[in-house]
This record gives sequence, structure tokens and C-alpha cells, in this order.
Amino acid sequence: MKDLINFDSKKNRIAICIIVGVIITYPFIIQLVFGFFGIDLEQKRLWTFNMAIKDFTSSWISLWGVVCAIIGVYQVYEKICVSRSQHKELAILQNKQLDNQIDNRYSTYISMLNSDNETVRLNTICNLYYFAKEYNEYVQSVCENFCDILCSSDKHSIKEKKRIIRYLFAKNSIFHNQEKELNNCNLEGLSFNNLYINNAQFNKSQIDKCSFQSTTITNSEFVAAKIHSILLRHVTIKNVSFKDAHILDGSQFDRNTIFHKISFTGTSFDKADFNKCSFSECDFSDAVINESNYCNNKFVKCNLDFHSINQTSFTFIESKHMKEFEEMLVNTNNMHIEGNAIQFV
Repeated sequence: MKDLINFDSKKNRIAICIIVGVIITYPFIIQLVFGFFGIDLEQKRLWTFNMAIKDFTSSWISLWGVVCAIIGVYQVYEKICVSRSQHKELAILQNKQLDNQIDNRYSTYISMLNSDNETVRLNTICNLYYFAKEYNEYVQSVCENFCDILCSSDKHSIKEKKRIIRYLFAKNSIFHNQEKELNNCNLEGLSFNNLYINNAQFNKSQIDKCSFQSTTITNSEFVAAKIHSILLRHVTIKNVSFKDAHILDGSQFDRNTIFHKISFTGTSFDKADFNKCSFSECDFSDAVINESNYCNNKFVKCNLDFHSINQTSFTFIESKHMKEFEEMLVNTNNMHIEGNAIQFV
């Protein structure tokens, strides 16, 4: 039985076709046989299921017409399914080939970043940015590559680092929401002007003589960072932690720089200047301020529970700002003030 229904066998296919042909032509064969032997067809209605010959023949032809139509539709459907399956397999194969090409392209760019030619490296940085822009699945990987270059000390030039900074922190950058780990980096003499720094970590990094003008910094960390001689002007800083950071050597924060929800917990300010800045909901608990100047700043709902203040002056043009500051200062606990540490002007 199993061999009989094996459609791959040529003999079985012929036999099945003969059987099906006999069944379909059954009424016509009967008519020929009965006519040959002179048998009255009207009196032998058993083979027509007690129907008139004309009606039976018409019904029989209609029945097999429907059966043939169903078989035809099924065969067309089967061909469509086979075609779809083939197209799907072909698409999968093509996608695999394309993925391999994309991976090879990315690997080539990464290897070119190690070129001894600075021009090649600069062009590769540009190519990598547009590559990540084209293939979103590589955005985080390219972001990590750029961060690694920024944190490298010898191999890559200032030009390369400046270009990467523009790509990482430009307005509407593809890396805006990516996590940027720039921990333990040495960033010196770099410009972050007119940029949007978001979701970046500069923990334990050394930031020296860098410029932040008209910059926006949000959702970032400078925990235990050493910040030397930087310039912040017209900067907006929100939801940023400077916990245990060291802000040293004449760093300037001025001209409408806004600090909102900033943690300065344990931060050390040494010879830092703050001019016309606004502090709102900032935490200065355990902060150490030494030989610094605060000129015409505004403090709103801040925790001013400093650890200690030494040789620091606070100048207020508007008396209400000074009063608000004094009221917040009175509510502090355990603060150590040395001699004439605070001078109100």
C-alpha cells in the first residue's frame, strides 16, 4: 500500500491516472457498453443512482468540473507556497551575505583606526559616524569605539579627539541617548562649546583647561573627577553629580550658568570663581570651599550644609539673594567656618 501511494514512482503515477480517468469517464463507458450489447439504459437506472441519463450525465460532469477546479486551485496554491518558501530562503541567504559584508566593513574601519597615518584615521572616524547613522545596530558599538579613542593617551591626536567630541555631543547626535563611558580619561585643552552632553560618565577623569561655552550638560556624572582651570559660560547643567570631585586652580563658572538638581556632595572647591550663576535644588553637603569667590549668584532650595569654608567671599548685588542664602546657611549643621572665612559684600 505504501508503495502504491508513492507518487515519485512513474508506474504508480500512470496507474493512478488510469484509475482516475476510468472513474471520471464511468458514465460514458457504461453507455458504450450497454449500447454495444443492446441493453435499454432507461430500464437500468442503478448505475445512474435512479436518475435520468440526461440529468445524471449533467450532474456528473458538473461534479468533476468542481473537483478539477478545486484540484487546480490547490496546485496553484502549492506552487505559490513553494515559490514563497524559495523566496524566503533566498532572502535569508541574501541577508546573511549582506550582514557578513556589513560586519566586514565595520571590521575594516576598526582596523583603519590603528593606522599610522593621521589623515586615514580622521577619515575613518568620519566614515564610522555615517556608518552608524546608516546601520542603527552599530550605534552603541561605534559610540564605545569613540569613547575609547577619547580616553587613549598617545595613539590619537587632538584633531581626532575634537572631531569625535563633535560627533558624540552635537545637537541631535545619533549618540545623544547612548551611554558614554569616559571614566579615567585625561581630557586636556578640548572644546565642548555649543554641545549637548547627555548620559556621559567622566568619573575619576582629569579635565584640564577645557572650555564649556553655551553647552548643555544633563544626566551625567563627574564623580571624583579632577577639574582644573576650566571655563563654563552660559552653560545649563541639570541632573549631574560632582560627588567627591575636585574643582581646582581658577576654574571659572560665570555668565548665567545654571545648576539644577546638582550633587556637590563632598566636592572640593579650591580657587574657583562663580559669577552670575543660578543654583536650584543643589546639594552642597560635606563640600569643602577654599579661597573661592561667589559673585552675584542665586541660591534656591539648596542644601548648604558645607563641611568647611575657608577664605571665601560671597557678593550679592540684590539683597534678597543674600538674605535667601543666609537663611539657607543658618539651617546647616556641623559646618566648620574658620575665622573670617565668609565675607558678605
